[in-house]
Amino acid sequence: MKRILVIFLIPFLYLSCVKEYEDIGDPMLVADGIVGQWQVNTVEVEDLLTIEERKGDVSEFYLSETGMASQISFSEENGERTFSLQWTMGKNYITGPEDNAPTTGNWDLDEEYQTTQVLLLDNNGQLINTLRLGAAVRPYSEYLDLASDQFCGEEAVHAYLFKFQRIDN
Repeated sequence: MKRILVIFLIPFLYLSCVKEYEDIGDPMLVADGIVGQWQVNTVEVEDLLTIEERKGDVSEFYLSETGMASQISFSEENGERTFSLQWTMGKNYITGPEDNAPTTGNWDLDEEYQTTQVLLLDNNGQLINTLRLGAAVRPYSEYLDLASDQFCGEEAVHAYLFKFQRIDN
């Protein structure tokens, strides 16, 4: 008799311990957070070939004494994603260090919800650069972290880590 009672009590006890969670809503799209106007705040160079993390601050080459800094704007209207870059100081590793690097074009994401990369495309749809996203960015985020890997052959040897601050709020 005790065995039968225990067999009936185990499922009841299990079901009474199952916690119900409230719906937390729809996941946020990273694209909604990237849209806006951003200004370079800090720049670091990271050595990708060392075992330990090695970074060096090179912001002084990207920020002027008057406070002028390069800016990038991301917009999305009617399903079209565009960017505009105003580069003022330092090498432009966002769209390319060449003098004729594009300053406008389209942008996309590698994945809408679990984004790890921002893809910059020229006006003809050709890939300009793939930037690593340093952290999730939301519409209320103050910073946008983008990393531009620099390659020697097929191997990424170092990266420029750009921390942009939102300036359109």
